[in-house]
Amino acid sequence: MALLTAEEKAKLAQEGLWVREKCDICDKPILSPVSYIKKIQGKEKVVCAGCAKGQDLVLSNTKEENEMAKVKAEKKAAPKKESTKVAGHLNAGTAIADLYQFLEDEKVHKLADAKKLIAKFKVDASGRISQLGRYGKKFGAWGLIITEDTIQMKLGKAAATAAPAKKAKPKEKEAPAKKATSKKEQEPDEMAAMPSKALKATMALVRRTLKTGKDWTKNKLMEHLMQEHDQDPKRVAAAVQEEIKAGGITVEEGYLILA
Repeated sequence: MALLTAEEKAKLAQEGLWVREKCDICDKPILSPVSYIKKIQGKEKVVCAGCAKGQDLVLSNTKEENEMAKVKAEKKAAPKKESTKVAGHLNAGTAIADLYQFLEDEKVHKLADAKKLIAKFKVDASGRISQLGRYGKKFGAWGLIITEDTIQMKLGKAAATAAPAKKAKPKEKEAPAKKATSKKEQEPDEMAAMPSKALKATMALVRRTLKTGKDWTKNKLMEHLMQEHDQDPKRVAAAVQEEIKAGGITVEEGYLILA
């Protein structure tokens, strides 16, 4: 096991990294919370995850995670301020809270106006609208009626438990398009939009793992699924991105939260 010199440790400490070991193969500091034992020419060597498994993706965000942990610790140490809740559940000043306040008059609004309202947050507007609807059902407090161009909120338990109502504009009848009879006849964009079976399976595994209630960052989740389920880190990253895009997962202070 190779140890860092005092000078190397002092340099890393300035960046908030407290490390004492370095990899016996690449000679880099082992920033990951775990290290590996690998036999090389009959001798046991202490190596990093990148050298042990040939992948460096797991360690790419370690520094960022350490910084987030430091910020989180500082916040815990500081006196907590009482957070203002909108509708008793939503954090004030967030995109979802602003959407609620915009729609709580129960009037019909243009969908474009609702999306424009939260454009300043630079988030997926459609995903936040869907999340607002899910929260209403979860809390038993409101429901949303969405059409192609409009959105309306209905308050009350009855509206929250009602089946989602989507009013569609009447469309002119068009001649039925010829259906593709094989994968080769389908358009490339159509095929590209279909998640693979492997990706869907990984997405399901990500959701099950987040249900354990631990504080999962993207990097910790990736490392866990790689070690415990032999998942490819690239596929895990893609699965998490798909879930965030669909609104199934949100990111709060760097931690993944199951919606």
